[in-house]
Parts: sequence; C-alpha cells; structure tokens
Amino acid sequence: MAATIDQVGQEQAITDHIADLLKGLSGSELLMVKRFVEFVSYGAGLHTIETAPIDDQPETAEEHGAVQEARDSNARGERGIPHDELRREFGL
Repeated sequence: MAATIDQVGQEQAITDHIADLLKGLSGSELLMVKRFVEFVSYGAGLHTIETAPIDDQPETAEEHGAVQEARDSNARGERGIPHDELRREFGL
C-alpha cells in the first residue's frame, strides 16, 4: 500500500525530529540508541548474536566443509541467500 502525501510528510517530520534529538546525545547514549534501533529493526535475533559467547570449540570436519563450500561458491561468483529470504525463513 502506497503512503499518502500526508503520511510521507508526517514520517519526514518524525525523522527530522529524531535527527534533532540525536544531535544532543553523547557517544554512549548514541550507542544505546543504535542498539535499540537495531533491536526494533532486526528483532531479538541480533541482540542474541551480539551477546553470544565466542565459540571457542575446535571446528569440526563438517563445519570446515560447509565453510569451504561457501567460500568456493563465493569465488565462483554465486550469490548467497538474500537477506529478505533469510528473514522469512526464520519468521522475522
């Protein structure tokens, strides 16, 4: 559904107001806002990924093969899975 001119104007006014608010924030406050916007945009999955502990287990042969397959595919110029398709697959 296409946005009306009035809706576009309201969205721009909100965007402008948010930009003005951001100008007064400190670095740590901006980082908090960035994380919040990412959470709203991407859902809890991004937060989970960012805060997950580093995988310090040795790479298995199966994992190594999957990584090599992806690298080979990329080297052949094959495209990966589009972001929208992944979001749908995971119900985001």
